[in-house]
Amino acid sequence: DQLVGGTLVGTGLSYDPIAEGDVSSATAGTHNFYAECSCDGCISERSLAVLTINAATPITITSAGPFCQFADPVNLSASVSGGTWSGPGITNANTGAFNPNTAGPGVHTITYTYINGNLCTSVVTTSITVTADVTEPAIANCPGNQTATVSSFACFALPIWIAPTATDNCKLVSFTNNVQPFYTPGVHTITYTATDAAGLVSTCSFTFTVTDMTAPNIFGCLSDTIVSNDPGV
Repeated sequence: DQLVGGTLVGTGLSYDPIAEGDVSSATAGTHNFYAECSCDGCISERSLAVLTINAATPITITSAGPFCQFADPVNLSASVSGGTWSGPGITNANTGAFNPNTAGPGVHTITYTYINGNLCTSVVTTSITVTADVTEPAIANCPGNQTATVSSFACFALPIWIAPTATDNCKLVSFTNNVQPFYTPGVHTITYTATDAAGLVSTCSFTFTVTDMTAPNIFGCLSDTIVSNDPGV
């Protein structure tokens, strides 16, 4: 309203221009309002009331994901620091630590809230997708069946081959085998086992055949002996 003339926007002891819909709290700016009092037909001079709406800080969240369920935790980030994070999988509201396994498979809405120096609150959200781990680990370079011959001085053979390797699309937790330091003659089954965080398992198996090609040695063998069966001898 103006000091003179103008349009009546409210009467009574109080008036809230935002609640009345005359001003939008989402739009920054300065708005002037004037008040007057009418008592027993006497109109007072109008007094100025200034309403200032401060702007909220524009903020964007750095996109993240998608993540496998058992991926390592990450810290989310926004264009302005100092706010707080909330939502499924958030394990630290201040740092924005997000744990995919805590969140679980699905599409999750993450919220970042920031309050600036004018006490204006900015709230932004982002979606993070977490996928379930349904893929078994992959084992590469699994050896074929192996053979070896024991040496002439020791009745065993050493396990010598290029070991396979294992990877997982999400998180590999173990890669074990039953390889022994040495093997005696016979057929032995060698197994490498890969296990991921979801409990999915892949194996690589082959045989290791150890052969003894050395003939036995006989010591103290007597030479031919002639014995007479003459009764007179």
